[in-house]
Amino acid sequence: MIIALLVRVAINAIMDRAFVNVLTDHMSEPSAVRAARSALGAFGSAPDIEYACRGEAVMGRQTMRVLRSGKPLDDVTGTDRKAPLFRVRPSPATQRLFCDASEARMINYWRRVFDRLRRHRGDYIAQGRAFGDLDREIQAKAEAKTPSYILLAVLTPVFEAIADNVAREDALRRLREGLVRIAEYRLRSGRLPPKLAACGGTPLLDPFTGKPLTYRRTDDGFAFYSVGENRKDDGGNGKRPEKGGKSPDIVIRYPRQAQ
Repeated sequence: MIIALLVRVAINAIMDRAFVNVLTDHMSEPSAVRAARSALGAFGSAPDIEYACRGEAVMGRQTMRVLRSGKPLDDVTGTDRKAPLFRVRPSPATQRLFCDASEARMINYWRRVFDRLRRHRGDYIAQGRAFGDLDREIQAKAEAKTPSYILLAVLTPVFEAIADNVAREDALRRLREGLVRIAEYRLRSGRLPPKLAACGGTPLLDPFTGKPLTYRRTDDGFAFYSVGENRKDDGGNGKRPEKGGKSPDIVIRYPRQAQ
């Protein structure tokens, strides 16, 4: 379920680039601006991390059912048979104890996950921060070879990275809405807005900062952007780092620059 959510986020990012390119190339055409407004809904509703997590929780419980049936552990986890965990085959009593302890950890883990999701509902960055400590705790316990945490470390997603991806999708969603507002203002007035607030509508906040998205007039147009995953304003620089590192600003420029 988490993978399905991330695939949807990736597809929307591809379609977002096409949407932005078409609209920035045809901002003076009323029919194009109307079509852009109506197309916003085609991207669907905002991603729901909690819904995806319900599927992950069910998968974890089903995994425990398989293990209790006596099926080898590596058939479920994909772990290398040469790993220390598989050098000794446990007795039935030991395997039951391992399954009971692992399932108890899993249930407790998902209770903690859903508590954090609901406490910060809609705030993906706050959710990512809340999950960071939980992710590190699980990995540390597994690396210390605490048996009841081994399966949990294999089966649970790394939430901080997921939250960043979903926050980026949310930023793109808000930038698309803002771009359409700018185009509509330009059609009404014959000029670009001096500030984004002049376009009307509810304020469009940057999910990475909680502050308004940045709109800045340039000599021949504008730059409109979110600060992106590195959480700092790079002045409208949207070029991804060549080697590692978090992405800089998520930028829409008008006129569109050659790619």
